[in-house]
Amino acid sequence: MKQKLSQSMTVTQFDNGYWYAIELKKFADTIGVPSANKLRKDELEKAIRRFLQTGAVASPTQRSLAKTGSKDVEQGLRLELPVTHYTSNKETKDFIVREALKIDPHLRRKSGAPSSYLSRQTAYPCLTAQVLAS
Repeated sequence: MKQKLSQSMTVTQFDNGYWYAIELKKFADTIGVPSANKLRKDELEKAIRRFLQTGAVASPTQRSLAKTGSKDVEQGLRLELPVTHYTSNKETKDFIVREALKIDPHLRRKSGAPSSYLSRQTAYPCLTAQVLAS
């Protein structure tokens, strides 16, 4: 049976367990880690490990957890602009598909997959040919 995260567990017990990000976020929130829901899994593990060692709660990151500035889609989607504030919406996904089709007009969406995924077989025909040949 899988052990549950606990404030009384040892660091060794924590390190020997496998924890899903959702479990880590919930536990980190319980012990008072600031902005636990915005942290990556490795940052959550670091914060929890520090808590288990010292009993102190601190943010494990120096990076800003709030995104600032305008979203890429608000600046106008162009290939020349670096991705700085990605937004998963229809306009952005349509732009990605449109640009991919310029590179390979034969790309098509994979049946049964979410609409944002293109078929790997059509996107990577050289890989498909290599697999079939072996």
